[in-house]
Amino acid sequence: MTALLIISFLCYPFLRFKLDIPFLGQIPIVQSIREAGDSGNPVAASEDSKLATAFAEVAINVMHRVHIRNIQLAPTKKVKISRK
Repeated sequence: MTALLIISFLCYPFLRFKLDIPFLGQIPIVQSIREAGDSGNPVAASEDSKLATAFAEVAINVMHRVHIRNIQLAPTKKVKISRK
């Protein structure tokens, strides 16, 4: 099953319902996310910001969807790589 991470408020309602896929979360597109990452202090690592909460919620939802996938489907097969 496909899951969706939305980064824009504009496309969320359309995609969510049109494609019938689970919603993982929203990460706003703001410059402070890039700046914090560039400086070595990612916003996801802070404990008290709304952005950190958004990243944590997405991570929790991804873990939940992976758990559901692992219960419902067979294990993923390893890809064999052959060299010529």
